Amino acid sequence: MNRYGILVRLTAAILIAAIVVGIVSANIFYRITYDSEVAAANEDISQLFTTVSSTASIAAYVEDSEIAREVVNGLITNNTVHGVKFKAGNVSVSTPIKSSYKPLSFNIIHPFNNSDVIGQLDIYPEESFIRKRADLIGQDNVKAQFALATVITLLTLLISHYLIIRPMVNTGTALHNIDPGASNRLVKPDFHKTSEIGELVEDINALLEKSEGLINKERTLRKEIEVLEK
Repeated sequence: MNRYGILVRLTAAILIAAIVVGIVSANIFYRITYDSEVAAANEDISQLFTTVSSTASIAAYVEDSEIAREVVNGLITNNTVHGVKFKAGNVSVSTPIKSSYKPLSFNIIHPFNNSDVIGQLDIYPEESFIRKRADLIGQDNVKAQFALATVITLLTLLISHYLIIRPMVNTGTALHNIDPGASNRLVKPDFHKTSEIGELVEDINALLEKSEGLINKERTLRKEIEVLEK
């Protein structure tokens, strides 16, 4: 195989394009997946707060640090939660927090007066858990894209070979085997009767026709010259 041939160049171009598109699309999909996982984690945390809101309201109302501690410990056991801060009156309960995420802040409502805010509960999402889930989903997306890109690349090369490369190679080989002035003509490849390759074959046949006529005319003139010389 000619290393400078069309098939080699086409294969290299398609592979490079597939790699570039794969890298760009993988980064885009990962960013989308990560944002989606952050939104899902925030939704989970909101549901967790709804679950403990009644207990948190009582802890804030009676300013009981033990109940507040139970609320905090219950939240921190969830994989989505990194840390919790409970603040109500003189009660302040918190877990160790080492996160760059902004917390989700929830108002603790008075148990007997829904319009009265008596405390605040800050819940920090667990960044490593969110990133791990995003990485797993991202890896699956990359594998799927790689498999799809591989199939598309192979199909593109196969179709290009049978529809473009092979007809051109066969046409070039047939042209190479035609002697100057011979009456042989090129045959249009299948599926290329009206395509650009078919038009190219017609133009080549026209040149062969003209070349044959010129050569035959030259032969006739040579014979006439020979007769005149005699």
